[in-house]
Amino acid sequence: MSTSIVFWADEYIPEGVRNWACQNTGGFESACQNTGVFERWRTGIQVLVKPSLPYTDLASLEKILNKLREFRQDNSLQLRDIKDELNKSNKRIEEAEQRIEAAETRIQNAEEVVEELLQEHLMARLNDQEGRSRRENIRIYGVPGGSEESFPDVTDFLEHLLKSTLDLDPSLELNIERAHRALAPKPPESAKPRSIVARFLSYKTKEAIIKQAWARKRVDWQGNRILSDHDYSPDILQQRRALQEAKKVLKENDVTFQMRFPGKLRVFYSDGTRVYSSAEEAERDMAERGFSITATQSPATLMERIQHLSWRKIGNNRRGATSRTTANYKERLQTFRRAVAL
Repeated sequence: MSTSIVFWADEYIPEGVRNWACQNTGGFESACQNTGVFERWRTGIQVLVKPSLPYTDLASLEKILNKLREFRQDNSLQLRDIKDELNKSNKRIEEAEQRIEAAETRIQNAEEVVEELLQEHLMARLNDQEGRSRRENIRIYGVPGGSEESFPDVTDFLEHLLKSTLDLDPSLELNIERAHRALAPKPPESAKPRSIVARFLSYKTKEAIIKQAWARKRVDWQGNRILSDHDYSPDILQQRRALQEAKKVLKENDVTFQMRFPGKLRVFYSDGTRVYSSAEEAERDMAERGFSITATQSPATLMERIQHLSWRKIGNNRRGATSRTTANYKERLQTFRRAVAL
């Protein structure tokens, strides 16, 4: 047996035996020869050179296996905990994505609502300013086209028209600042003539003329019926024109009505007076009262549009159903999730 083999085998001898041999006999090989254990260790060495481990390490191997089993169990527990934490994190991420999506939707809808509110507010202010600038104006309908050509200007013609049709004092100064036909293309002779717009220097004079014209109920000039009214802004004119169908039905049924500013209709029914704020409201109520009129569908109010745009429920409801989400935001969130996964 070579020294290298003995030294290699010495690594597998129990530590207590190896120490005793070195302390008492001065070496492992001499100790084996003096004590008669050389043959037994020789047999052990022959076993050690085989692929299997020495029988002296079976207890250590058992300990190692036990440690491995414990380590595996610990790893399983830790992996289970990690999996649970990942599931919780995924749920929190999904909740965060839903809240982000809801926030983005609310922000976008809020921007749309604010923009619409600003537009309506600005339009209301502009209409108010335009209406105030027209307070001294009067608009006269039914004057045939070209009637003013025999006068120096439209202002002189209008003074003559008003004084002759309303029986005004010829010496009365109307103080018409300016007058002209409506700014529209000249219609053909068979069409209705353009209206005349006049501006007075005094608001009181303008109001007195309109009241005088309305008091006569019917004003004729050269066989043509002349109508006088305030000079309303285009927005108010649109509201009042929308009531034409309702007024026509009321006239056919001999029901008294009155227009109120800006676009309200006051109707005197046999069972009481009713004021309508819009054409849709008037037509709907008149249809319920039995009048032959088609009720048009009213557009959504500002509050209804705000609720439709901004107050949407995002997330899970009580029944656990998830509401539909905007595709644009969903695609962006999915792209973000894929980027995080990479």
